[in-house]
Formats: sequence, structure tokens, C-alpha cells
Amino acid sequence: MPKTAIVTGASSGIGRSIAELLASKGYNLVVLSRRKKLLEQMSKEIMRKHEVAVEPYEIDIADPIQVKNTSQEVLNTHNKIDVLVNAAGHGKGVGRVLNISDEDVVDQISTNLTGTILLTKSYIKHMEEGHIIFIGSIFSSVLLPDWSIYSAAKHGLLAFSKTLRTESKNTKVTVVDPGSVDTDFIYTATHGSHRNNWPYKPLDPGDIAETVHWILCQPQHVEITHVEIKPWKERQIP
Repeated sequence: MPKTAIVTGASSGIGRSIAELLASKGYNLVVLSRRKKLLEQMSKEIMRKHEVAVEPYEIDIADPIQVKNTSQEVLNTHNKIDVLVNAAGHGKGVGRVLNISDEDVVDQISTNLTGTILLTKSYIKHMEEGHIIFIGSIFSSVLLPDWSIYSAAKHGLLAFSKTLRTESKNTKVTVVDPGSVDTDFIYTATHGSHRNNWPYKPLDPGDIAETVHWILCQPQHVEITHVEIKPWKERQIP
């Protein structure tokens, strides 16, 4: 029987690559994103390529009401969720603490931490012997100027995952912390300064997707708890 995977942030970047790879391996998908048109287009493309079901849901996970309503809608048709990949997030508002607006602080924490926690909480009861994967960031362990709020959110996500693992005896929990990945995220966060100025070859979203699939392919008795993946020659994020 095909497994069902929920992927957040699925309309682009890492989330999209993960969704596409899981579909190619036979997973039915529930894909979530703020960008409805991109999400619907991607869903149609995946269904054309692979004989799987893809259900797109427009959602801003920073909004608790949307999280609650969308989760209930999904669970009305799915009694069991096998995989939840939390890939939604953004770096908008990166900068020195004194220069970041209050709105950007709230938005970063709401999207990168609070929304992910609430969404995970909505599905975990339906994930007996399932697997929850959080796409974190190298900034959960690397501390650099301008990234204080984003780092705080990713530190929180790592702590949440570790605690969740102690509470969820029958659900695997993994955090994947990537270094620099060639997506729109890093260009938005750095105001485009990295687009043609990489001092090394960054990771591709597909590298993260392959890592996620490797994690999911482990034997039942094996739990990969935390993976840090960086570009070769990246010793410090610039």
C-alpha cells in the first residue's frame, strides 16, 4: 500500500525537491505552501510524471487558524500519515537586531518555529510508526551577526525535535541541518548578494532531498536523529 507524505514549503526549493523525489519513489503526497499557483502547477507536473496522488493545500503556517483548519481538512481524508517533512521557512528580515522591524521578528519566529510546532502537533497523533523530519539549518549551531532571530528559531526547532523524540515513543524524529543551499531563500536573506558571488559550490536542493530519502530508507530499528550537511569547502558561512 502506498505511503502518504506531507511536505510543507513544497512549492519551491528544498520542499519541492523533496516532494518530487518522494513521488518518484511511490509516495502519495499532501503538499502545503503559501504560493497557490506554484503549488498547483507543481502538483500537476508530479502527477503527470508519476502514478501518485498529490493534494495541494494553500496555507501560511505562520497563521495558527490556517494550520488548524488545513490540518483538519487533511485528516478528514487521511487516517494515517506516514511521513511529515517540515520544510517551510524563510529568512526575510535577516539583519542586525536593532535594525529588524518588530513585524519581521514575529514573522520569522511564527513561520520558522511556532507554525512548524503547531503543524507537527496537529498530525503527530496520526503518525504511529511514522517519521517526522524537520529541515533546520546550520544556524542551529553556527552563530553569526545578522542571523540572530533566524538562529533563535532554528535553535528552538532543534530543541523541540529532541524533546519530541522523548515523548513520541513510536514515531521517529529527525533534524536535517543544511549549510548553504542554492535556493531563493539565501538570495532573499542576503538581498541577492550571493547570486553570482559564491566562494564555493553550494548544495543543490536535490542534495537535501536525497538525504531525506536516505533517512527514510533506514531499517525500522535505525533512527537517524540529526544530520548536518554542508558544501565541501564551506568552513564558515559567509
